[in-house]
Amino acid sequence: MNKKISLGAAIALILIAITVTFSITIIFSMRKFNDRMYSIRERESMYEKFAEIDKTVRQNYYGTVNEDSLLDKVSEGYLNGIGDSQAKYYTAAQYSRFTSDDEEKITGIGVAVSADSSGYLIVTQVYSESPAAAAGIQVDDLIIKIGETDITADNVAEMIENVTGAEGDKITIVIRRGNEDLPSMELTCRSINVPSVSYRSLNDYSQNNIGYIRIKKFNTATSDQFSDAMNQVIGDNSEALIIDLRNTSGGNARAVAQILDRLLPAGDLYSVTYGDGTTKVMAVSDADSTNLPITVLVNKKTSGYAELFTQVIKDYGKGKVIGEKTAGVGSLQEIYELSDGSALSFTIGVFNTPKGTQFNKVGIEPDYVVSMDELFYEYIDFIETEQDLQIVKAIEIAEGQIKALTYDSSEE
Repeated sequence: MNKKISLGAAIALILIAITVTFSITIIFSMRKFNDRMYSIRERESMYEKFAEIDKTVRQNYYGTVNEDSLLDKVSEGYLNGIGDSQAKYYTAAQYSRFTSDDEEKITGIGVAVSADSSGYLIVTQVYSESPAAAAGIQVDDLIIKIGETDITADNVAEMIENVTGAEGDKITIVIRRGNEDLPSMELTCRSINVPSVSYRSLNDYSQNNIGYIRIKKFNTATSDQFSDAMNQVIGDNSEALIIDLRNTSGGNARAVAQILDRLLPAGDLYSVTYGDGTTKVMAVSDADSTNLPITVLVNKKTSGYAELFTQVIKDYGKGKVIGEKTAGVGSLQEIYELSDGSALSFTIGVFNTPKGTQFNKVGIEPDYVVSMDELFYEYIDFIETEQDLQIVKAIEIAEGQIKALTYDSSEE
């Protein structure tokens, strides 16, 4: 039997509901009001203290206050005081350089070199559109003389820096190619864009075809450079890929997402949890991916977006990680430009990888721990492959991955 209530009872229930809702709203509003008033009182206290300091200094300081420098230092001090290790203040000049210098640059003749077992400098990379490239210098050329100095096993390590110089400096070198010493050439140093990605084959160190890609920074040009490197990997019929992120930090999230999209199948790549507790998916991958097994090299200086890249690879089960525990910088910073051209950068959220992993202030543990001496990392791009214990281990793991894939294929 249906039960009916009187009109009076219904009105009473409605009034009670309205009263409860109003009470909750008032309580919530009062709480926000009190929080806001507390914040206002805190700011007033801060301003009062600063005004007291300013008045005391101006009345008693023996000297002249540089107003621009004072404002910059106060702004810098504010960000230093909020407890965010990633926060940074940029003066107008610093921010201008920051926005116009996303790409790494060096000044020199345009080569990367390392000490060779022959006792000379071996050219490991020739940068495009550089004086060295224009002069026809090639990878694997030996530099046997710089200026008036013959390079020997005793001075080869010291001579590495002598292929760089100030804009307009002239450097004379002698190249040995094969068994022939080329005529000495004079090159004029200039500013050169340094690629953030480099590629080489590790076939000489393995019975398998293994490609090696080094990413020094995730900047605006990295994605295109990585695609070029992957084309070389494919062209060399590589069976596995080693990606080196040692000493890699900084950059931008877009480059990370574009490269991960190239490597991984469809799915979320990463999300960000903000200060208000909300979480937003920031990037997804399409269905296109690589079938190559991947090994990632990391160390204590692998930080930020390089860590994000590494953990996403792990979450997808796409590759193994070798090296040392990473730095643990898993937070997102936003840059806010101020009206005078200066800027603030501070943390607005933390990264989450597909499995919900947060590595901020924790770091990423490698699957295989291989530690190296701190001094090694200063010359990481110049050490011969067989002396690089982390690359040697990566080759071993890559060979195992290839063998496992071959076994699985034969079982089908």
